[in-house]
Amino acid sequence: MVKLAREQVEQLKDWFHEEAPGYLVGQHILSTGHGTVWTDHWPAPRALFLQTSDNFVLFGQPEALSADLLRTQIQGFVEAPDVFMPLLKTAFPDLKTWPRVVYALEGAPHLLDASGSLIRPLSAIDTEQVKAWAREVPWICETWGGPAGLATSSYAWGAFVTDQLISIACSFFIGTRHEEIGVATHPEFRGRGISPACAGRLCEDIRQRGRQAIWSTGVDWTASIRVAEKLGFQFLRNETLYVAGMDISSPS
Repeated sequence: MVKLAREQVEQLKDWFHEEAPGYLVGQHILSTGHGTVWTDHWPAPRALFLQTSDNFVLFGQPEALSADLLRTQIQGFVEAPDVFMPLLKTAFPDLKTWPRVVYALEGAPHLLDASGSLIRPLSAIDTEQVKAWAREVPWICETWGGPAGLATSSYAWGAFVTDQLISIACSFFIGTRHEEIGVATHPEFRGRGISPACAGRLCEDIRQRGRQAIWSTGVDWTASIRVAEKLGFQFLRNETLYVAGMDISSPS
């Protein structure tokens, strides 16, 4: 496999499907440079293999890839056309499906107050606290290359109680027209309205950037769905991702 430089990836924009609310892995790599794109051959590629954190996308001709390659490279969530299913099932006989719901925010968010907390954008001064978060909730910053990348991205907000970071809302994936939100709140502070309050401020930022905020989650992740609905997100569609080489987390 050939690892592509960013300028090479830019030449392959036509390979990526038209941007729609949902799984924005390719668009995130193009927009931020966080992630990797491989191909079977350069120039004249036949297949693309995209990764950012534990999120993967496959494009092109499946015969250009091998089951052994996928088995050694993939551990996470996969989006792929149906034509890749025989190859994926050969590589992962226990391949799982993860049904998800996608929500979109039309207009301004319903801003909620979280009394007793300070909500502000994250910055470099918060890197150490984000590092501490990453030990417990690593996924929240992995699409930004780690804690420092998230803290300095200008795409993340935090809620603080007595200077302790207790919630993070960030743009987990960024496209040209959409940003998908990721939110994590310390277990001791859940149920107090802090998650929607923090995410609402991020939604305002996204709207000011001229993009639409997107929210996706598992169909049985009712707590996440409730937060989205509090903010004014509306159900858009169902979609399915595949899960390879790992277990699907239970709602918490």
